[in-house]
Amino acid sequence: MVAILPLKATMVAILPLKATSFLVIMLIEANTVWRQYIRYPDKVFLLRGNHEDLKINRVYGFYDECKRRFNIRIWKVFTECFNGLPVAALVDEKILCIHGGLSPELENLSQIEEVKRPTEIPDHGLLCDLLWSDPTQMEGWSGSDRGVSCTFGVDIVYEFLKKNGLDLICKGHQDDYEFFGERRLVTIFLAPNYGGEFDNAESVHKMEKKVVEDIIWRLLDGKGGKHVQLFESEIRHLCINARQIFLSEPNLLHLHAPIRICGDIHGQYQDLLRLFEYGGYPPSENYLFLGDYVDRGKHSLETICLLLAFKIRYPDKVFLLRGNHEDPKINRVYGFYDECKRRFNVRIWKIFTECFNCLPVAALVDEKILCMHGGLSPELENLSQIEEIKRPTEIPDNGLLCDLLWSDPTQTEGWSGSDRGVSCTFGADIVYEFLKKNDLDLICRGHQSSFHETFTSKTVKPVSE
Repeated sequence: MVAILPLKATMVAILPLKATSFLVIMLIEANTVWRQYIRYPDKVFLLRGNHEDLKINRVYGFYDECKRRFNIRIWKVFTECFNGLPVAALVDEKILCIHGGLSPELENLSQIEEVKRPTEIPDHGLLCDLLWSDPTQMEGWSGSDRGVSCTFGVDIVYEFLKKNGLDLICKGHQDDYEFFGERRLVTIFLAPNYGGEFDNAESVHKMEKKVVEDIIWRLLDGKGGKHVQLFESEIRHLCINARQIFLSEPNLLHLHAPIRICGDIHGQYQDLLRLFEYGGYPPSENYLFLGDYVDRGKHSLETICLLLAFKIRYPDKVFLLRGNHEDPKINRVYGFYDECKRRFNVRIWKIFTECFNCLPVAALVDEKILCMHGGLSPELENLSQIEEIKRPTEIPDNGLLCDLLWSDPTQTEGWSGSDRGVSCTFGADIVYEFLKKNDLDLICRGHQSSFHETFTSKTVKPVSE
């Protein structure tokens, strides 16, 4: 959707139109729109889309085109122009037209008229939703797979139309021409070559890849202990896309050597960068991380965002397991919550929590090496029990999942209570019995500092933080 700033300063954010007017809410040739709007300001009307936003068109091509054909100043002029665009139109007082969709904050149309301009598009709230939200077959409000805004069901559409005396919602933002909710909402998309001349799905995939690669390069440039400031929408994108990948994987990953196994990072971002510099960057090397990415260190956000970005970009090369600090009860206290709140807001922390609840909890390398963050459990008889753990899930205070993330080996034989106050400890006899019963050679774990072999036969090996 391309839209241009109205030349009349008195025009409001929501346009009252007649059915004979031509309203542009689709992606079409920009130069044509400019000429027609300026020549016929009372005949051609333009609304704002989510790509009339410097954070988006900086990545998806418009910035590059401006720079290639003119200069960056032109792009900045367009940005100022886009910040003044109207965001909605009302046709014959019955048809509401917007680029995206409804918002849980939107009760009546007067709220749209009160949106101040010029303005950038925020990462959440009414204006963001009007340009970003989508309809879905699920009832009510839900999070969006786009990583920004939300989705809304048929029930939301019916309720909003009835409350505001409307007949129809007309929107863009999605491809194809489609009615929704017994023809109470219609999605219109005009540009036939959107995303490229070839297959649309592949083109969109390539655009997503470019976004993730841009995030990776910016994060890798964050040396010297300085914060790398990402946009909130980018972090949402990382969490939601990574969450989908985690849920597509089994809870017990089946991996193959060669693979580099890494222990607790705990927000030590410079150590993570040194690790990649020493061991090689994905995709040239395979990595398995054993959890505890956040808390304690000063750069938990950079740490987890880089790992999620690598996971999205190279899902078959980078693997992440859950640690006991990927738990809101723990990282609420040990620093991650405070870092999210200080640098962004509590919403970001909650989005990470939803992502963490989907992480796998163990990995099996070459069917012989069992990897997890914590250790064994008195409830664990065979590996199929790990695969049966349901996700998404919070970490309980006891039981199998708790032990896999919390338990420790000890020189005392058998099972004992843990000084941590959570889970248990297990002795060499427990390890030998478990390995023999499940035909394994080694247990590889994190959760404790320093690198050492707990038992002389090398059956349990913690990986250093």
